[in-house]
Amino acid sequence: MVDAALAARPAGEHTLSHALRCAALQNLGAAELWSSQPDDAGRDLEQALMLARRAARPWLELPCLGHLAMAGLMTGLSFSDALQSSEEAVQIAQAHGWGEDPALVTALATGALALLWLGRFDDAEQWLERAGDALQPDGEPGTELVVHYTRGLLRVAQDRPEEALEAFCAAKRMQALLAGEHAFSAATRARAIQTQIRLDQLDAARAALADITADGRDISEMRMGAAVLHLAEGDPEQAIDVLAPVIEGRAPCIHRSSATTEAQLLDAVAREQFGDKRAAEASVERALELAEPQGMILPFMLVRVQDILERLPRHRTAHGTLRRTILDVISGSAPRGAGQPAELLDELSDAELRVVGYLPSNLRAPEIAAELYVSTNTVRTHLRHIYAKLGAHGRAEAVSRARQLGLLAPSLRRD
Repeated sequence: MVDAALAARPAGEHTLSHALRCAALQNLGAAELWSSQPDDAGRDLEQALMLARRAARPWLELPCLGHLAMAGLMTGLSFSDALQSSEEAVQIAQAHGWGEDPALVTALATGALALLWLGRFDDAEQWLERAGDALQPDGEPGTELVVHYTRGLLRVAQDRPEEALEAFCAAKRMQALLAGEHAFSAATRARAIQTQIRLDQLDAARAALADITADGRDISEMRMGAAVLHLAEGDPEQAIDVLAPVIEGRAPCIHRSSATTEAQLLDAVAREQFGDKRAAEASVERALELAEPQGMILPFMLVRVQDILERLPRHRTAHGTLRRTILDVISGSAPRGAGQPAELLDELSDAELRVVGYLPSNLRAPEIAAELYVSTNTVRTHLRHIYAKLGAHGRAEAVSRARQLGLLAPSLRRD
């Protein structure tokens, strides 16, 4: 309908048509996004972004990039990639003096959320402050809801539960202004319940859970809220049962890997309550395995497993670097930034060095195995050890750090 209406405009008004189509598609994409249709939102927002650039209207790019980053998170995009899209919007705004423009709010909110999951709490705080400054009383309630939700999560991570509950309540007030159910609405209610439990408001938490529909209780965040209540009541068996669909990937959620990681940590707490320390350590190890590819830190701040992490023997974890980073963040240190120098935490074996030589290539693990005449499982084991020893969360980061350490030749690519 939008295309048909605008196609009839005179040929000389194509630039204006592009801008009008962009605005229409951007609004449609935002509505789809907050209505839990991220795939449709991504498609329409991509087209809107293309039209904004074709029309040379950088101001229109800002909401497209911000909403696209959020749609990406809801469809499996990594937190680092979402942050990159948000940073692109911020750079455009800064270049034009639009640093506090309301059009930038979604990008700032999404960037803050990504930074939060990556454990960069001080940076997340700054982005949230900027988002708050850019909010308008008549702005988009859906985006403001995300701002309050993200602030609540940050306050939980900072062990400031009273302020966290205030933020979640502010997010719920935004839901009341919307015609339909916001994509983050159920998660907001679940986080509020978890925070009430942390504040020892168990009766209020039970009443809130009782008001949730059967479908609503099935989402991952609400299941985790129920698990937290069972743990507070000293019923770890019920907690394990309610967490199983989250761990198995059957329960709906906003972001799959983060939900599964957090559920594994709650499972570890439940196993610990049972007195099964080895099972608790195994659940934490699985959480580390899930968190490492993205460098996720926040789940370990939302679920307190410091004692288990501290006693997890280094020789029994394949994720020693992430474990150490998490413990550093728990103690108040910021995670190492991308610009800080790499450190070789342990010497690489000859076999691991041979695998390192293949990392800059496009060869996958089975293909590397064929080149080295070893099994695929052997290569994958070497890769885990290499990432741990280099302090890397993925292949690209491992290549970069191996080059910094002189284990690989410097890149000849010019930026």
